[in-house]
Amino acid sequence: MGVCGVIIMIGGIVKTVSGIRELMGNGEDKQATQLYADSDKAIDEANKDGREAQPLYQGFLDDVDKLGLTAVRSKEKETAQKLGDFFAKSSEAFHLAGKKLVEAKQHKHEEKLIPFLDAKIKSYDFYAGSADSNREIVRLVMDEKIPDITALLPKFNAEVARRDEALKNAEKLAAEAAEIVKKQKQH
Repeated sequence: MGVCGVIIMIGGIVKTVSGIRELMGNGEDKQATQLYADSDKAIDEANKDGREAQPLYQGFLDDVDKLGLTAVRSKEKETAQKLGDFFAKSSEAFHLAGKKLVEAKQHKHEEKLIPFLDAKIKSYDFYAGSADSNREIVRLVMDEKIPDITALLPKFNAEVARRDEALKNAEKLAAEAAEIVKKQKQH
């Protein structure tokens, strides 16, 4: 299970404000600029939660391998709670970041900005989904209705696949947003 512990989905997330500045300079209206900054602040929070969760999550999954499912369930309830909280906060922060960009789209700005914002909003939704999947993985490990590792593994692997797909989609959209900036700079 330790193989699935790699969760940092946040490492290379380009913030919105830097992309906006590259596309528009500083000509955007003040309210929209504040919403972009608020979005970036939420991404900072999601990054922070992800960094704090990473070693704890990896250790938690390693312990399932080393100590066994029963031992982890009895000894690591507090760790599981902390991880659940980290992932819930991370998901909320990604959703908030996207919400701030949706609000910013309502302000007057050049049309060339819309595809960039749309890609960022969608990527943040997928990053939130990834955090939700990590939270579900922890919940599955701690679910005592799942009697043993043999019964856990199919559910665990299905959730890992959902998480990995969300990450793949998020990274693809983040790359699209970066490409939009690159193309716009060339024109």
